[in-house]
Amino acid sequence: MKNNRTCYIIEENHKDLKLLLSFISKIPELTVCGTAKNLSEGVTYLTTNTADILFLNLSEDSEHGLQAYSVLKTIPNLPQTIVTSQKGEFAVAAFSDEVPVDFLHKSFDFKRFLVAINRAINNTCAFAPLQNRGLFYFFKVAQKYLRINLAEILYFEASGVNTKVFLEINKEPLLINESILSVEEKCTKNSFIRIHKSYIVNVDRITGFDSKYVYIDRFRIAAGSSYKGRLDTVKQSFSS
Repeated sequence: MKNNRTCYIIEENHKDLKLLLSFISKIPELTVCGTAKNLSEGVTYLTTNTADILFLNLSEDSEHGLQAYSVLKTIPNLPQTIVTSQKGEFAVAAFSDEVPVDFLHKSFDFKRFLVAINRAINNTCAFAPLQNRGLFYFFKVAQKYLRINLAEILYFEASGVNTKVFLEINKEPLLINESILSVEEKCTKNSFIRIHKSYIVNVDRITGFDSKYVYIDRFRIAAGSSYKGRLDTVKQSFSS
């Protein structure tokens, strides 16, 4: 999978465009390949050019909003599309349609923007064993966002309101500014499983287990009794 992703923005509001450009500039793997002030201008560009991620603003005009998805479907190789709008009602149409991967309600912050980017990037990746190979998320560590490949993660451990992430390549864990619940919501669809109130493990990296513990590399990780059903599912997958 390529490291850099190109973004195209369809946004008529100059202030909102500047905000998007600012957010994108904070992520080294993202570059802007172009912008447009309206849908027709954007479709003209995307019909003959490619982009990885499209930011589409839907205006207050409901007719424009309803027509936009049909127009976008005519584009060859349509980018992963993130819809932005001040009109919250467009979210219903966004998630019931096949086009958008996420909806950002203005005014969204950088943290919510990052969630949408992660969804757009990982929505393009095919799953195959190892399921996490090539997938990544951006996690906030101290004052910057780091790209971490999921295949390199051994497990997560709750640490108060934050979470420690143990990596294959690091002797010491990284402390990320997210709760264990936030990590669970983000990662458990990608071959991660929560086995304890404090632990989420990478199933692909499990090297052994018994009735009380899961073993990953040099680590012994406790399994909570209330998560026994989830652990049994993992054990069955290893024995099948």
